[in-house]
Amino acid sequence: MEREVKHFSHPHLLQPSQVTESEEIHCSGCEQPLSGQAYSCTKPNCDYFFLHESCFNLPRQLCHRSHPHHPLSLLPFPAYPSGNFSCNACDQVGRAFVFHCATCQFDLHVKCAQEDGTFTTAVEVGAGVGDQWSALAAQQRRLQAARFQAEIIRDSSRAIADLAGSETPYYTTYVRRYY
Repeated sequence: MEREVKHFSHPHLLQPSQVTESEEIHCSGCEQPLSGQAYSCTKPNCDYFFLHESCFNLPRQLCHRSHPHHPLSLLPFPAYPSGNFSCNACDQVGRAFVFHCATCQFDLHVKCAQEDGTFTTAVEVGAGVGDQWSALAAQQRRLQAARFQAEIIRDSSRAIADLAGSETPYYTTYVRRYY
């Protein structure tokens, strides 16, 4: 018996299938022609859902060179009421899986996100994308705090230097040790 699996994009279980070109089936994820190893719905009355094996295994989030400010989330369908999206890479309309940034309303076809090979996934970076962005944000907060502390030291040192009549504030040697 074939192994049935669940995929976030479909309400029913899926099973591995072999699809031939003559069947003229399109992938429900990337909307491209499908042949070879695939996944199909196990329900007899649901004969419209098929995924390439590569689309089945897409990461749920990724970082992409074309949109470095936020991670892109894989959605099973466009986030817009129209039911479609305009890809920011190729300007073509899509109606299926989309890598989407909710903050910026930035969208990429699956094919466009993979085309130039410039994305990193959680597996490739060794940590979850969310962890990666959290670490970056924490690093930026530490840097901002260090700059704020240096500013306080500089202002305090100037005040002390003014009171003492010194021309070289203490902060110049103190701050240099940490930068």
